[in-house]
Amino acid sequence: TGVVAPYYPQRNNPKLTFEAVSKFLERVPDAKNDFRLTFFGDKNIEPILQEFRAIYPNIQPVLKSEGRIPRDEAIAIQRAADLLLILAHPGRKGILTGKVFEYLAARKSIFCLPGDKDELDELLTVTNTGNVFGCSEEGADYLVQSYHEWKNIGEVSYQPNVSEVSKYSRENLTMKLGSLFDKVVESSSDK
Repeated sequence: TGVVAPYYPQRNNPKLTFEAVSKFLERVPDAKNDFRLTFFGDKNIEPILQEFRAIYPNIQPVLKSEGRIPRDEAIAIQRAADLLLILAHPGRKGILTGKVFEYLAARKSIFCLPGDKDELDELLTVTNTGNVFGCSEEGADYLVQSYHEWKNIGEVSYQPNVSEVSKYSRENLTMKLGSLFDKVVESSSDK
């Protein structure tokens, strides 16, 4: 099973995620044979990951980093993953990155630790596309449950609210933006 995540060191702090993964591996030591946590993006992540490997030595065999990859490749990897990790921007209100919408399109369960206590948490809840955790213990519990589920049935359960998710499709959002532009043009031509 695998978890993939974009990573931007200037905005994200994965401490709680690594703590949750460490606790998960303590509870299910054999998971290190199947589980991978792979970060994609900024190539400067490796020194940061080394720090966390020193703090949580048991994550060493499961933690990987890859540099930037082409968008098409990223989308294929997201669709092949079993869980998708979002490291929210706590304290930055109203932030929904393009990555969130890619994850919705990938149709895989999203793991969010910590949440942002704002837009992202609400989106994952309303669409039922992921789980937001406030502490590493909750995250570890979920990883244990998801791992056992994956071992037993070959996948992590995913039961989105399809009608809510469809509101965030590229087509739907493009239509909304087009409608907004039409209203602005109409309003400016009326003056």
